[in-house]
Amino acid sequence: MQGGYNYVLPSRFLLGVEADMSFLNWLAADDVAWTRTTPDTDIAEKIDYMATLRGRLGYAFDHWMVYATGGFAWSLGRFLQTPGAVGAPRPMKMGTIASCRYDTGARSALQSTKLRLPAPR
Repeated sequence: MQGGYNYVLPSRFLLGVEADMSFLNWLAADDVAWTRTTPDTDIAEKIDYMATLRGRLGYAFDHWMVYATGGFAWSLGRFLQTPGAVGAPRPMKMGTIASCRYDTGARSALQSTKLRLPAPR
């Protein structure tokens, strides 16, 4: 999921906020971030979700803008350990990881097109 809002001031400076969230373990086939196997055990990390919340500053030109974003990022992960060659996985540790996120970029506007539908009869 992703969402955000940008507001362009009369001076063409841009202020905005954006957030996104990904649920990585939604499908069981793609739920392992990494794994390590030893003769005694298998260890894997599963990431349940990742999210960011960022502010945006920029400048808007005619059909494009330049910007910088900065904010916070966090995720929830689980470490699982399977003893030996057989056995059910057991949780080792579950925790939230927090960090900072920043980015710069430029975007171009798409050409505006009006869609005309025939009037109902």
